[in-house]
This record gives sequence, structure tokens and C-alpha cells, in this order.
Amino acid sequence: GYAADLLAIVDSADPKVVRLFEPLTGRQLGTLQHTLEVEALALSSAPAVKGTRRLAFIDRNRDLHITPTEGVQEMVKLQTMVDTMRWSSDNGSLAAIADGSLVIWYYPEAVFVDRDVLPATISRQPCSDVGKSSEILDFVGTRATIRRSDGAIVTYAGSPYPAMVERFANAKEWESALRLCRYVKSPMLWAILAAMAVSGKELHTAEVAYAAIDAVDKLLFMSHVKELPTNEAREAELLLFRRKRADAVQLLVQGGWVYRAIKMCIRCFAWEQAYDIARMHAKHLDTLLYHRQKHLAAIGAAETIPKLQELAAELGVVDEAAVKEKVQAEKERERARGGQQVGSQ
Repeated sequence: GYAADLLAIVDSADPKVVRLFEPLTGRQLGTLQHTLEVEALALSSAPAVKGTRRLAFIDRNRDLHITPTEGVQEMVKLQTMVDTMRWSSDNGSLAAIADGSLVIWYYPEAVFVDRDVLPATISRQPCSDVGKSSEILDFVGTRATIRRSDGAIVTYAGSPYPAMVERFANAKEWESALRLCRYVKSPMLWAILAAMAVSGKELHTAEVAYAAIDAVDKLLFMSHVKELPTNEAREAELLLFRRKRADAVQLLVQGGWVYRAIKMCIRCFAWEQAYDIARMHAKHLDTLLYHRQKHLAAIGAAETIPKLQELAAELGVVDEAAVKEKVQAEKERERARGGQQVGSQ
């Protein structure tokens, strides 16, 4: 697979490895390791945002995977029984022929943003007549050109609207994207816009889009994130929404919001990580123990984590009033910082 700024090659000595190179200098940028031999691969077209180029590949089992080309390796299986695939040359869509159907992922990036809405962003068209050894020759705009098993060339058309929404999202024209979705009235389009809005940190648009597809839980979460006082808190909650808890906690700790990082770990029941953060910064050990004891009392269980058993012996009885006072002071500090951020914008 090749692109203007990246070249992806299957290692001939070990077909489970994909090597990434810079085309101009030949410098190796990294490697991707898979568990099976890679048989076909393709890089997405020029990304609107740096660092969002994706690599799609088909392995020996004919499974289609997608992975980032930068940062942490995160391979996600999109489809099984895939014969051929191709990225769109002018937007972020991905087409594949799988199990007798032409499958188009209009926003495959959704798998890294909100995996729950991914199925709603896909279209499937029956094309059993193309045969098993068919090939997608081109995928431009809404049209996929396919060479059938017998050599004949046929064309299939997809929806033009997702590419229009993508253009609006890339240009940050969220109101135009909302108007288009309201005009088309397609659940698929709303799902695509919801994922794009979360990716672009556009919370109001995400709220409207999730409301349109009746995703009440996600709507309420976006409303909650909007009310948070600081930029770091909002960004961290969106990272958590995208299942990147480690990044979210790191962002909060680096920003100096240790209490919020500990509370996020507690909400995710990552008690040992919460303890490690509290111990490292020598802050809110009593707050952690208070929440832990409250949790154990609610489920009627005894303490089983050695670190927290030692902490309970060390601190003794937790002063609930003191803990609540400390938490209130942290919330006041956040509100004061949030007010400064709003005032400076």
C-alpha cells in the first residue's frame, strides 16, 4: 500500500509483519505485527487530520482488519470472508466485497471513536454475481468499479451524503452538517455525524446526532461532558468514551487534576491504579479509601486487594467530613480554573 507520505510493505521474510516507510527518504517509520500472514493491504487516502491515516489489510483467514499507522498498535477486525477491498480515493470510505455483498464503511474511523455506532454507518448491497475472485479496481466518489470473475467490469453506486457530511466535518461546518442530516433523515447519516462530532470534540452536534438515533445514554454522557468546567476534564472524558482510559488518566495527571484522575479510576473500578496515583502524588489516599469502603459495604464484600488492606491499616478510620471538604475544595479549584479559561477565550 502506498500514499504520498507513507509506504506499507509486507515483510517477505515474515508475512505477519507490515513495515512502514517514508517514501522520499526510505527511512523506516515503524512495524505492525499481526498473528496471521497478511495477504493484501491498502492505506487510506490523504487524511484531513494529521495522524489519522489508517491501514486496512486482509489476512490468510480472509478477515479484514483496520489499524492506525501511528502511535499504539490497535488492530480491529471489521469483516470476515473478504475477497477484495479498496479505500476511496477522495474521502475516508472503505469498500470491500465480502460474502457475496459489496460492503461500504462510510466512516471506518468510528471503530476507534464509538464502536457501538459502527454497524449503523455501513451499507451492504448484494453482488453475488461478481464471483469469488473479483477485484475492486477503483472507488471514487460514490462509485465502486469491480472486475468480476469472468473479466467483465461492473459499477456499483453508494450514497453521496456521507462524503458531504465528511467535508462539512473536516471544515468544522457543523451547522451545515446538521442541516443536511435533517434534510436526508437517514439514521445512517446521523450515526456517521455522531462519530465525526465526537472525533472532532464538537459536543453540541454529537448531542443532536445521538438524540436522532435514540442513543439516550450517549446523549446524556455528552450533556455531562459539556458541563465539566475545564478543558482537560472534557478531553479526558472523551478519551474515556473512546475506550482510551490510560490516555485519559495520563492527561488529567499531567494537567495537575490528580483528584479527577483518581475518581476516573474509581468509576472504572481500577482500584489499584487509583491507589498508585494517590500514593505517587501523596494526595487523596483517604478519599480513595472512603470510596473503596463505601463500595465494599454496598456489595457486602471484604477487602481483597493487599495494597488497600495496608492503606486501611495505615489510615485507620476515615474522616468522612474531611474527605468531603477536600473534594469540595477540588471542585471549587476546577470551577475557578474553568472560569479563567472561559474568560480568556
